Amino acid sequence: MITSEEAISIIINRINPLGTETVNLENAIGRVISKDIIAKEFHPYQKISAMDGYAIKAQNLTETRQKFELVGVSSAGKPFAASIKPDQA
Repeated sequence: MITSEEAISIIINRINPLGTETVNLENAIGRVISKDIIAKEFHPYQKISAMDGYAIKAQNLTETRQKFELVGVSSAGKPFAASIKPDQA
């Protein structure tokens, strides 16, 4: 009997990549994409949020009960134009 690591190694060494091909969208059902798709445009077009809340940079979160200075507001159709600094929301 072989170990699970040996079995995985045998399987991986016997896999032959299939390569890629281009197909119409209608014929793509059940297939797997071979590379990333990158959008030509951002959507939404502005830095906005569909939900109420606060924005902070993750790297600025250092404590569980940290306090932040509120420096701006973003509302529907009026995005916040500045950027936030450490300890700001």
